[in-house]
Amino acid sequence: MMSLTSMGSNGRPSTDDKEEYEASKTAIATYQEREEEIERRKMEVKERVESQLTRAEEETRRLAQVWEELEVLTDPMRKEVATVRKRIDLANRDLKSIGQICQKKVRFFLQFILIFSILRN
Repeated sequence: MMSLTSMGSNGRPSTDDKEEYEASKTAIATYQEREEEIERRKMEVKERVESQLTRAEEETRRLAQVWEELEVLTDPMRKEVATVRKRIDLANRDLKSIGQICQKKVRFFLQFILIFSILRN
C-alpha cells in the first residue's frame, strides 16, 4: 500500500515510489526466474537419477540372468566331475588290489628263482 505522504501534489504516486515498485517487480520476477531455474535443474537431476537407477536395475536383472545361466552350466560340470572322480576312485582301488597281487607274485617268483638257483647248484 502506498502512504499518503508519498503522493504527489496531483494525487499520483511519486517517481520514487514508481521506481521502488518497478525494482520490487523486477526483484520478484528475478526471484521467480531463479525458482523456475532451480525447479528445472531439480527435474533434470531427478530424471538423470531415475535413468541411472533404471539402467542399474536392468543391469542387475541381466547379471542375475547371467548368474543363473552360469549355474546351469556348472551344475552338469559338477555332475560330470563327480562321475569322473568316482571312476578314478574305482580305478585306484582296482590298481591297488592289482598292485598287491603283483607284489605277491614278484615275491613268489623271487622265492622260486632263489629255490631254483639253490637246486641248480
